[in-house]
Amino acid sequence: MIHESDDDPVRECYCLASSARAEAMRQSDPACRAAFFTMEDCWIGLAQSFQLIESISDFGWEILGRHPVGDLMTESQLPCIQCATPEPLLDSRCGGEALAPAKNGLDDL
Repeated sequence: MIHESDDDPVRECYCLASSARAEAMRQSDPACRAAFFTMEDCWIGLAQSFQLIESISDFGWEILGRHPVGDLMTESQLPCIQCATPEPLLDSRCGGEALAPAKNGLDDL
């Protein structure tokens, strides 16, 4: 069965998942039925993957809207990692302590 591509891959995946479920319900052979249910699960998983990609992309565009590429923040402009105040990296008001640089395992060599 060939499906023409839709502009919305998420909707198309859910449509194909629905078709696979309907076909599974028509099958009398347990192995065929299981195969179509597995196919349904695969289409649903692909739809969810597309949704995740869309969500991450939307988030990325939102971040770029707030901080255009030409306006990247430097390390000294990052907010406090403890309380998210606009003070650089560590705000003394939050009571946090300066963090030591992360070790990568190669420092001891």
